[in-house]
Amino acid sequence: MNGDTQAAVGEEQLTVLLALHQTALETMSHGLIMIDAAERVVLYNQRFLQMYGLSGEVVRVGAHIRDVIAHAVGQGIFGEERFEDIWKRRNGRIAERKPFSTRRPMTDGRTYALHYTPMPDGGWVTLCEDVSHRYAMERALRVQIERFDQAVSHMSHGLCMFGPDERLIVCNKQYLEIYGLDPSVIKPGVTHRELLAHWIAQGNEPGMTADEFYARRTLAVRGREVATMLLHLKSGRVVKATSRPTPNGGWVSAHEDVTERLHYEEVLREQNLLFDAAIENMPHGLCMYDRDLRVIVSNRRYREIYGLSADDARPGTPMLELMRTSTDRGIHRADADPEEMLAGILRWKEEHPNQPYLRHLADGRVIAVRFQRMANGGWVSTFEDVTARERAAQELQEQHRRFDVALSNMAHGLCMIDAGLRIIVCNRRYVDMFGMSPEVVKPGIHMRDVFAHSIGLGNHPGTGADEMFLRYREALGRGETVMTHHLANGCIVRITYQTMPQGGWVAIYEDVTERHKAEQSIAHMARHDALTDLPNRVLFREKMAEGLARVEANGEALAVFCLDLDNFKSVNDTLGHPIGDKLLRTIAERLGRAVEADDTIARLGGDEFAVLQAQADGAAAEALAHRIIALVAEPILIDGHEINSGVSIGIAMVPDDGTAADHLMKCADLALYRAKAEGRNTFRFFEPDMDSRIRTRRALELDLRRALAAGEFSLAYQPQIDLATNDLIAMEALLRWSHPERGPVAPSEFIPIAEDIGFIVPLGEWVLRQACAEAARWPEPIRIAVNLSPVQFRNRGLITTVTQALAAARLAPQRLELEITEAVLLQEDETVVATLHQLRALGVRISMDDFGTGYSSLSYLRSFPFDKIKIDRSFISDLGRNRDSAAIVRAIANLGASLGIETTAEGIETDEQLELVRRAGCTGMQGYLTSPPRPAADVPALIARLRGEEAAA
Repeated sequence: MNGDTQAAVGEEQLTVLLALHQTALETMSHGLIMIDAAERVVLYNQRFLQMYGLSGEVVRVGAHIRDVIAHAVGQGIFGEERFEDIWKRRNGRIAERKPFSTRRPMTDGRTYALHYTPMPDGGWVTLCEDVSHRYAMERALRVQIERFDQAVSHMSHGLCMFGPDERLIVCNKQYLEIYGLDPSVIKPGVTHRELLAHWIAQGNEPGMTADEFYARRTLAVRGREVATMLLHLKSGRVVKATSRPTPNGGWVSAHEDVTERLHYEEVLREQNLLFDAAIENMPHGLCMYDRDLRVIVSNRRYREIYGLSADDARPGTPMLELMRTSTDRGIHRADADPEEMLAGILRWKEEHPNQPYLRHLADGRVIAVRFQRMANGGWVSTFEDVTARERAAQELQEQHRRFDVALSNMAHGLCMIDAGLRIIVCNRRYVDMFGMSPEVVKPGIHMRDVFAHSIGLGNHPGTGADEMFLRYREALGRGETVMTHHLANGCIVRITYQTMPQGGWVAIYEDVTERHKAEQSIAHMARHDALTDLPNRVLFREKMAEGLARVEANGEALAVFCLDLDNFKSVNDTLGHPIGDKLLRTIAERLGRAVEADDTIARLGGDEFAVLQAQADGAAAEALAHRIIALVAEPILIDGHEINSGVSIGIAMVPDDGTAADHLMKCADLALYRAKAEGRNTFRFFEPDMDSRIRTRRALELDLRRALAAGEFSLAYQPQIDLATNDLIAMEALLRWSHPERGPVAPSEFIPIAEDIGFIVPLGEWVLRQACAEAARWPEPIRIAVNLSPVQFRNRGLITTVTQALAAARLAPQRLELEITEAVLLQEDETVVATLHQLRALGVRISMDDFGTGYSSLSYLRSFPFDKIKIDRSFISDLGRNRDSAAIVRAIANLGASLGIETTAEGIETDEQLELVRRAGCTGMQGYLTSPPRPAADVPALIARLRGEEAAA
C-alpha cells in the first residue's frame, strides 16, 4: 500500500472514530461542555443545550463561556440571581483548579448535579447530570426516615428490637416510660437478661425472680409465632407485650399499657351481664331476627306471651316455625293461618314502619308489636301487652266527662289562655277565688277585661287595669312562670304558668295564704329554739355579727355571756325530762326579765344559754351577771316540786378580749369553765391565763391517750378485812399513773378527764383484765374488787368485757367484785338494772361504793340486791368527833344487816376508828390501818403477812 493509500485509510479511520465519538457524545444521558484555557467552548453536546434550553446559535465552538452563562441567565434558568453574582462565584471556584461538584435547583423544579474537572492544558470539562429523580428519592427517603423516627418516638406503644445475640438494637422513649426504666442503663447493646434484671429490680412482676422472668420471656420471644404476654408492674398497671420474630433471628416487641382496656373489658362483661338481665327482666317481650327471618335472641317475656319455651325459640329458628308452634298451642285464633299472619306482618312492617301492629290473641289479649330495622337487614321487635290500654281507650269518653267534673271541682283555680290572651276555658274555683262573676269571666273574654273586672271588685287597690295588664303581658313575654297576687282581703294567690305547644298558657291559681304563714313560721323556727322560743345559735351569731360591725364602725362596746345551769342534769335524772323542759322555759323567762330591750338572749342547746349585752362596759356586765344569778337562784315551783337552781356565767368583753365571734365565744366559754371550777353559781370575766390552763388540760388529755400504750399505768392493791374473823377477804384494785415528766398523777385528776373524753372505756377494760390476771395467782377464796365508771356502764360491750377478762385469767366469777357508785344508777334505770342482773347471773358480786353521798340511795337498794355497801370515808374520818357521822354509820350498818347486805367501812386509819365501826355493826373494813395500797409485786408478801397474823391470832 503506497503512502497516499495509507493516508486515505488513516483519514477514513479517523473520520469513523470521530463519528463514533460524536455518536457517543450525543447519545450520552448527561450534558457535557468543554472549554479551553481561554474559556472558549471547544466541545458540547445537544443534551447540554436541551437541559438548559440554550440556543445552538449562541452555544457553539469558539463561543466565550461568559456569553453562554449570560445567555443562560437570560433564559431565566437561574431564577432571580444576577449574572455578576453567578460569574463571580463560578470564577472563585475555577481559580482553585480543583475538581468540584455542586447541585443546582432549576426554576422548573428539576435539580442538576454539576461536576467540574480541570484539564492539564488549563481548560475545564463540565458534566451536567439531571438528578431530579434521584434527589427526589433521597429527599423522600429522608422524609420517610424522619417520619419513621417521629412515628417511633410518638407512637402510643413502647417498642424495642433485639438482635439474634439478644442485645438491644433500638427502643423508643415510650418503652422506657411505660416500665420506668433508666435510660442510662437501658440503651442499645444491653443484653436481654440485663434488661430484665433491671426491670425486676424496679419492683415489677412481684414474686418472680429475674431468672424466672428471663426464662419466661425467652420462651415467649424465641418462638416462631407471634407471642403475647401480660406483664404486671409494681404500680398495679398491666402491660401487654406482643413479640414477633425477625428474619435475622432477633425479635421486635410492642408494649401497650392495657390496664384501662382490661378494666373496660371487665366493665363490658359486666354490662353484657346487665344487658342480658335487663332483656330477661324487661316488661315487654323482645325478639331479634336476622335478614332471613331467623331468631337471633329472644327474652322470657316474649316467650311467655306466645306460649313458647326457650327450646322453641332457640337462635336460628325461623319466624314462621314460631308462629306455627304458638298456633298449635292455641295462642292464636283457631282460624289463623301462620303463612298469612307472617305475610300480613311483613306488609305492615313495610307500609307502616313507625306504627305498632296490633295482634289479637285467642284469649282476648291485644299485643302491640313494634319493628325497628337494623343496619344488617334484620330487625328488632318488641311485644307489649296493651290489653288494658285498649280497654282504657274505650273509656276515653268517660274520662272526658270525668275531666269536666274534676275541672269544676278541683281545689285550685285553672284558666287556659290562648296566644291572644283570651280565655279558652276556666273553672269555677278560679272565678270564686277572686270573687268574680261567671257571667263576665268566661271563654272568649280578654285578660285585660278580666283584670278590669277584678280591680272593680277591689281585689287590687291602687292598681289600674291598664298598668296591671301591661305588667302581666311583659312578665309572660319574659318567660316568667310564677306570679303572686296579694289580694285586698289578705289572701295570697300563687299563679303558675305552663306554656302550651300550640301557643298560649295553662295557669294554675293556688291559695297559698296558709302555706305562706307556715313558711314564715318555719323561718322563725329555723332561727329560734323550739322549747323556749329564744333565738338559737344561728340567730345569736347573726346578732353578734351585727353588734361587732357596730363596734368596728362606731366604737361601741359589747359583752358576751356564756351561761350554764348548775346541776340541771340531776333535775332531769331525778324528776324527768318534762320537768327539766319546764325549768328551761322558766329560766328563759327570767333571763328575759334580767336583760334590756337591746340585749339578745339565746339558747345554744341543753342547759347552755348566751347573752349579748349591748352598750356594755365592765360595770354594766357585772351588774347584769348579778341580776341573772339572783333571778335564777329564786326557788322555782314546778308540778309540786320546789327546784333550787343556779347558774355559772363566763363573760368576754368587746373589744378588750377581741373582735372575732369565734374567739369571743371561746373566751366566754373559758371564763364559764373557771366559774364552774371555782364553786358554781357565780361569774367570771375572761382572763388571758385561762387559755393556758385549758391548754394544760388538753396536753394532759393527749398524754392520757398515749399512756396506756406506753405502759405508764399500774395497779395497786389494798386489803379488805372481815371484822368478824379478821380474815383477808378481798383486795381492791386501785389505778395509778406514773407520768414520765409530771411523775405520779392523782386519780382524782386524770379519772374525770378520762371519763370526759371516753378514754375510761379502754382504760377500764385494761384494769379489769390486769386485776383478774393478778387475782388468779392469789390463794382462794381471796376476791378482787374493781371499780367501774358510769361511762363504762353506757358501753354495750361491758358484759362481754367482763366475761372475756374472767375467761382469759381463768378466774372464778365469784372471786370478782365490781364496785359502782350511785352515779351509775342515775342513768337509764331499766337498762342499768338489767345489766347488773346480767353480771349477777355470771356469778360476779356487785358492791355500791361511796354509799350515802348521793341522791336516792335507799331507792337504789330496793331496785337491786347489792352484795355489799361501802361506807364513804367522809363519814369515817370524823367518826370520833361527830355524833352525826357515828349515827349515819350505825344506820347504814343496821340497814345492811336487815337487807342481808355486807357493809364495809372505808378509810380506817386508827384503832379507835376500827373499834367504832366494829361496834356500829359493820361487817368489814379497809384502810391504812391494815395496809396502804401496795404494788402487785408486794401483794404475795402482804397476803402471807396477813394470813400469818390470822394464824397467830
